[in-house]
Amino acid sequence: MELSNTQLQQSLNDCHSRMYRIELKTGFGRWGANKESDDPTTDNYQALSRELGSLSCDFAIRDIVAKVIAIDAAFTLKELNRMSEYMAPERFRHLNSHVDVDYLKQRIEMIASKAEHLQVFTSLRERIQAQQNVLFNLIS
Repeated sequence: MELSNTQLQQSLNDCHSRMYRIELKTGFGRWGANKESDDPTTDNYQALSRELGSLSCDFAIRDIVAKVIAIDAAFTLKELNRMSEYMAPERFRHLNSHVDVDYLKQRIEMIASKAEHLQVFTSLRERIQAQQNVLFNLIS
């Protein structure tokens, strides 16, 4: 889960960078209208549309991965909490002697929290929708 979370963060950083480049091309974005951008009427709207569509698909996949990490973490925590109910007491004591279950639970909770935070990281979903609206308005 930790490796997946780290990879997810790296790929979302990539999505954020791509989103920023699109915002610069359209002249509208997170930091307000960009006066230094190229004139959006001279941009190739077809290429910009493809780039935005690709980013939207990539983000959708990353969003699903974040949800899966959160679901896996919740399931693992539930099973860790129920282990003492269905494991033989001596087996559970043996497990606790080798693995700090409380520490493991804390790590999993932290991973789940990080995955949930990554889902809203940089407001990518909303920014993609806004850029789709901007591009539609520039074309029409």
